[in-house]
Amino acid sequence: MIQDQAISSNVEQARPLNVPKRLTKRKQKNKNKKKMKIVPPDRLMVRDPFAFFADNFQSVVAEWISLLAKTTPRTCEIASTNPQLITAFQDVDKYLTGRQSNYLLRRLAFVQLMRLSDFIENIIQSERETGSPRQAGYGDATVVIELYKKAQGISDTKQLTSIVRERRRMGRQWERLAGPSPLFLLVYSSYADTIVYEYPKHVA
Repeated sequence: MIQDQAISSNVEQARPLNVPKRLTKRKQKNKNKKKMKIVPPDRLMVRDPFAFFADNFQSVVAEWISLLAKTTPRTCEIASTNPQLITAFQDVDKYLTGRQSNYLLRRLAFVQLMRLSDFIENIIQSERETGSPRQAGYGDATVVIELYKKAQGISDTKQLTSIVRERRRMGRQWERLAGPSPLFLLVYSSYADTIVYEYPKHVA
């Protein structure tokens, strides 16, 4: 059962914060930073979070556990080229694209996308440190992005790159809002979706 204090504390941590202005030439981004506002906690959460959580927990948790079972590698001893990782990305995408989920499950799926991405990035880093060959100019995160693009099963284009990067940006935002537990996302209002979808990309 979620306690009042835990929820309040998590909301305080999850609220988007003002980002210090950097000394760069990106003037437009600096203008956007000045416009950022602190999100009131009462807007971020549903009106009755405990009742809402109770009403939705049973229907969501079974699918959430199923998604985790499908997309969490059972061992760290797996190569970045293992096709299971491509399949895991594809299973997450079924929830992200709405073919297999409601909006609450989609939030959880975004968090799992980033958990899976971070897991794979750690594998790629380990492979790099042990001397595995790699195309010049490719960082660990870039290799993960390329792998995720491959999972889409379509030709690589600038549009595909944009779609993949946007999903990752949104995943990071949901991850921030989730705080210590993805299940906190079940008590956030639709305003949380607005934050994720519309908040300036440079603060993701």
